[in-house]
Amino acid sequence: EKQQHFDDFYEDVYEEMAKFGDIDEMRVCANLSEHLTGSVYVKFFEDEAAQQALASAQERFYEGRPIKVEFSPVTDFGYARCRPFERNLCDRGDFCHFMHVHHVGDELYRRLRERRRGSRGDNARSPRDEPRERFDDR
Repeated sequence: EKQQHFDDFYEDVYEEMAKFGDIDEMRVCANLSEHLTGSVYVKFFEDEAAQQALASAQERFYEGRPIKVEFSPVTDFGYARCRPFERNLCDRGDFCHFMHVHHVGDELYRRLRERRRGSRGDNARSPRDEPRERFDDR
């Protein structure tokens, strides 16, 4: 059930952001440290798409909670992720200052990857129809 809830969230956010352009990567942090809790990082292929997504998400809400958006100086998520966490070896736990990336389920990954291949016609790295009514403009 926890994985299904996460997959629903991931798909909602991915599809909402994909309205503005093709997404290169999207990462959701599982950390509890103050600067990473609830963080979602979306990297677009085009800077203009990122600017439009940022402007659209300002002062919006997801399931009644405000969305805080900003540009990130991180351009390569590979350097920001915690490699020991990926091998279940992180000794800092949930309060690690490197990204503990929560992964989507296999079924969602395959479905979104196929949908993406159909729309882009390529094998871009990150896979990910209309979001459920969880986003709103208050």
